[in-house]
Amino acid sequence: MGVARLGVVHTLDRRTGQLAAVLALAAPAAAAAVRWQYTYAPAGPFATRIAAGAGLLGALAYATALLLLLHTRLGRSLSAVLEPLGRMALTNYITATLAVTATTPLLGLRGSARWDIAMLLAAGILVVQAFLSRWWLRRMRYGPLEWCLRSVTWWSIVPIARSLTPAA
Repeated sequence: MGVARLGVVHTLDRRTGQLAAVLALAAPAAAAAVRWQYTYAPAGPFATRIAAGAGLLGALAYATALLLLLHTRLGRSLSAVLEPLGRMALTNYITATLAVTATTPLLGLRGSARWDIAMLLAAGILVVQAFLSRWWLRRMRYGPLEWCLRSVTWWSIVPIARSLTPAA
């Protein structure tokens, strides 16, 4: 929120060097923090803080890498795929959670270290959600859970369907 209030979002196209510097610092720091997290005793007094720090550094590295990637030729195509996913973030988060919860026992992932299967499951869910989000948003203004949240927040039923007739 602080970054948004400072107007950084509106100047990202002029901050490529700064983003690259942040990524160059955040990526190795995140890798070191994750290593520390896995070598530190899970019941140790700082385990939660180390895990939180590793998560924040990892998120910073991912976010800056994505922002840099969006400024490449691939960025426009990537943005077209990610925009519908973002507009339906709550719906996608909940449905992905339900899909993982339902398929974990079927794939034998509970308590396993089968990261290859887990990553394939995540990629498959993401691909399906990308197609369904684009399809849904062609017909509707909001995702179903985003619509519910908006209607509850505004205390009135918000129109969800897109108009079938083009505006004059």
